[in-house]
Amino acid sequence: MVSLNLEAMILTAIAPHTLRTRSLVLAPKEKLIIRNHSPGAVAAIYLDGRHTGNLGPGGDISVSLAAEKAWLIQPPGANFFRTMRSKFIRV
Repeated sequence: MVSLNLEAMILTAIAPHTLRTRSLVLAPKEKLIIRNHSPGAVAAIYLDGRHTGNLGPGGDISVSLAAEKAWLIQPPGANFFRTMRSKFIRV
């Protein structure tokens, strides 16, 4: 859980290969550099499930917090934790 009052960039693996994978929480002014260390393989870049480009061998991209804030809405009566419990815990 993360406080709604926290200003941060949170990166979470959608399909991690292990259950020990945790979210990466960065301060608003921090920048994350992602580099393709593969000598001969191109890495695909996906943002929000959409293919947005490729990263060649030795290439890198920079990820930082946008200047604009994103406002998220929640339908009345919706509860994230109740939804997760209903999907993963069968009683």
